[in-house]
Amino acid sequence: GIVGTIKKVYDEGALIFWWNNAKRFDGVSRFRIAPKYDGVSSAITISGDGELLLAVTRNDGYKGQDITKVVSRIPSIQSIIQTYKKKIKPGQILRIKTEIVMTTKGFEDCIEEKNYANRRSATIGIVNSPKNLHLAKYLDIIPLAVLNPNEHTLEYRPMHSYMVDTDSPHALLKEIYQFLSLIRDAS
Repeated sequence: GIVGTIKKVYDEGALIFWWNNAKRFDGVSRFRIAPKYDGVSSAITISGDGELLLAVTRNDGYKGQDITKVVSRIPSIQSIIQTYKKKIKPGQILRIKTEIVMTTKGFEDCIEEKNYANRRSATIGIVNSPKNLHLAKYLDIIPLAVLNPNEHTLEYRPMHSYMVDTDSPHALLKEIYQFLSLIRDAS
């Protein structure tokens, strides 16, 4: 499915182990580095007419939970729809892999209405509970990848990732640390 998941690597040793396996099996030397957002993985389907048709979570990987009502209340969804509807014609649809997150500011405002332990638990609590729909105003949604079912293509957004060509796991680590530094400095 489009929502999918990735394997997590928590330390340099695990990255080098992964690197050696990838090189042995795939012979790869080109990698895409992207941040891992700590929210709710989702996918939205929009029409060329600018309508949010469906939003689903990953759930079990085959059939996602319908969260269209929640996503329709996230303030940034209209901007995403307006941006991406330009990529397709009226009558066509576009699927976008997204991550639903809560900013620090959103969390600070949200806990004035309902107490949550942290941003991730607040995000999950809002997405999974119909009685918390009014709290969706504190969420944000980040587009990660676009699947155009009309052309069967996948396009990754360069603003959230970049390609690294390297033959060394240590050079890849250096690139990852530089990327993380850029993200930290931008937030």
